[in-house]
Amino acid sequence: MNNTLKNRLKYHVTGAIERGEAQAIVEKTTLHTPSPWQVSPLGNVMKSSLKIASIEQMPSNNESERVANARLIAAAPDLLDALDWALRQIEDDLDPDHQAAFDAAHSTLRKAKGDLK
Repeated sequence: MNNTLKNRLKYHVTGAIERGEAQAIVEKTTLHTPSPWQVSPLGNVMKSSLKIASIEQMPSNNESERVANARLIAAAPDLLDALDWALRQIEDDLDPDHQAAFDAAHSTLRKAKGDLK
C-alpha cells in the first residue's frame, strides 16, 4: 500500500472515530451480529433482546457445561477481534520460530470469518 493511500485511510478512520462512526464501520464490515453479547440469567446468549444461541439446544446433559459453552459463545466476537488485532500487531515482526503458531491462528481467524481458502 503506498503512502498516499495509507494517509488517506488514516485520515478516514481517524475522522470516523472522532465523529463516533467507528462502531458503524465495524458493524458494516462484519457478517455476524456485532458485540457485545451476554449470557442471560437463563443461560442464553443474547445481543440486547436478540437471542443468538440457546443452551437448551446444546447437546449436553450437564447444565454447567452448557452454561460454560454459552459463555464461550458470548465471548466469540471479542475473541475474534482480539485475535485479528494481535495478528496484525505481530505480522511484520514475526519471529521465524513462531511461524507455525501464527499460521494456525491466522487460519482460525479466516475460518471464523468464513474464508475457507
